[in-house]
Amino acid sequence: MKNIPNAITISNLLLGCISIYFSTKGLLFEAGLCIVFGAVADFFDGMVARLLGVSSPIGEQLDSLADLVSFGVAPGFIAFSILASQSYVSLVCLIIPACAAIRLARFNVQEKQQNFIGMPSPACGLFWAAMALAPASALTAIDNVYIWHALIITTALLMVIPLEMLSFKFKNLGWKGNEPRFVFLLLVVVSILVFRWLSAPIILVLYLLCSWLAKSLTSKHHEI
Repeated sequence: MKNIPNAITISNLLLGCISIYFSTKGLLFEAGLCIVFGAVADFFDGMVARLLGVSSPIGEQLDSLADLVSFGVAPGFIAFSILASQSYVSLVCLIIPACAAIRLARFNVQEKQQNFIGMPSPACGLFWAAMALAPASALTAIDNVYIWHALIITTALLMVIPLEMLSFKFKNLGWKGNEPRFVFLLLVVVSILVFRWLSAPIILVLYLLCSWLAKSLTSKHHEI
């Protein structure tokens, strides 16, 4: 039983590796899909470990290593492949795995907090997965290397800047204390239904706003 969560974590890592392979072949849709499935595995491995009561330091380290591949290296390859498909070659894409590594290393040595410090790497991975899942015509419409560079640098730096970001680790399913989480999840669903792949940058902004809301609510509770 204790190996079940680690097996789920390994599936996340392997999906990241497969995503990288698809990116090198120019198969962006498949590469993005692998990251989405990897994010699902990443969500459930910790939950399963807590339900089974088999959390371990090795599992935590393995989780970070898998996240680096699936939400750091794989998104970097997707960004590189998108630019390559438009006849651009840019090493700026390397900043994504570099910042993901820094983000995950900091997380491993920091004291566990209710919220994250810096955007979690899966959020960066899902952003670039959404870009990969977009129609090719939509990607070519953004025919400006500076816009792509801005997206790459922004998503990378958000992982390492010392901002408190909303965590999705629900201690319970009640409304009280989870208001920003439920509001964000509702807005995500609405955005995806309305804007589809274009919801990626919108969801990123919503995440920042909900993180600010969560911090404001926490500050008010402390003042009371």
